Amino acid sequence: MEEVFQRLNVPFERFEAIDGDNALCSPHYASLPIGIRSGCINNEIACLLSHYEVWSLIVRRNDEYAAIFEDDIYVDDRLVTILLGSLHIPENIDILKLETNHQTPVYLGPKIHIGSFEIDIRRLLSIHRGSAGYILSKSAATWLINNLAHFDVPVDVALFSPQHSIGCRLRVYQTFPAMIVQSASCLPLNRNPTLKSSMADKRWANQPPRRNLLRRAGSRALRLAREARLRLSSSSIEVPFEGKLWTDEPYGPK
Repeated sequence: MEEVFQRLNVPFERFEAIDGDNALCSPHYASLPIGIRSGCINNEIACLLSHYEVWSLIVRRNDEYAAIFEDDIYVDDRLVTILLGSLHIPENIDILKLETNHQTPVYLGPKIHIGSFEIDIRRLLSIHRGSAGYILSKSAATWLINNLAHFDVPVDVALFSPQHSIGCRLRVYQTFPAMIVQSASCLPLNRNPTLKSSMADKRWANQPPRRNLLRRAGSRALRLAREARLRLSSSSIEVPFEGKLWTDEPYGPK
């Protein structure tokens, strides 16, 4: 991780993530809903709590926006134009997702030009998994830490699914093309199979129990109707990653 940001000459601060073995010892674990505590593996809970700690740090700082990255990522060098403010990103955005996992289809809204012929942003209108890279506003970070009790699924599902009670309340946009991709999402490019996520095969092994089914069904129906209206002006497409692989392995811990 240090290598890529040093090469791009972008200042950064490294945060030590919570380990899956220590997730249950976090002081914030008790604030999580029963669904995620019983339905997710410890690594997923640790991932959520790690992001929560970074959101809390953003709230305490003076910057209005901050970029959050996980390890084991490939980076498009054009990311620097976004991080250093060379492009015009609308101020009303809560989250700008920088990542792709090559999922098809992803529903996106119309193009919004940000001052580059090569990069644009589009409203995210359907679920797009992955939390390895995104820009978060301070106001959204404040709202997220105040709503930790509503995270009943892994952090990427909550943030990047307009159907979830968290994601539907956020203005989430996607860079097109994506500026980063995590190693587990580009296995054809990844020559080191040991870097595959240890959570991939277990992620959906245990699902959180369904509670308050009628209320959930009503809320889901409203969200689906809203999403359907938005999709009338959207397109379904795979979000590409066009960055070069400068090394045989992604940036991350050795």
